[in-house]
Amino acid sequence: MESVKVRIEGDADVGFKFAAVAPALPKKAALYISTKKSLWLMDYEGALGIIDDYAEQCMSAMMGKTDYIIIYPAESAVKVDGQNLIMGECLIMKSENGVQCMNRDELEAAFTEYVSRITSVCAGQYELPAYQVD
Repeated sequence: MESVKVRIEGDADVGFKFAAVAPALPKKAALYISTKKSLWLMDYEGALGIIDDYAEQCMSAMMGKTDYIIIYPAESAVKVDGQNLIMGECLIMKSENGVQCMNRDELEAAFTEYVSRITSVCAGQYELPAYQVD
């Protein structure tokens, strides 16, 4: 399976819904967030390929008290005012007997967890989104 670009509809108050740009949402997928903050769904092999690309620089953190895990390369992580932040690309999967892909409901729940931890980092005149690692 190739990666599938997705569009997110809704908000944190009413909930998020995934809509495939093309072709259709797979039954199980990992959520990849690119450096440009575009969202892609990956099958298991694609997700493992991304983790392999991170190689020895691969880092991860559980997303709060959920079963979801955020996986990212060390170069995406920064420390600002004592907070650990992910400002680059990352991959979100379910942590259950290793890492697993998620169904649609789990993808939406994991994305809600992700968004709930987004903060802004000011760099001069720019305001950049960053995920705050617990």
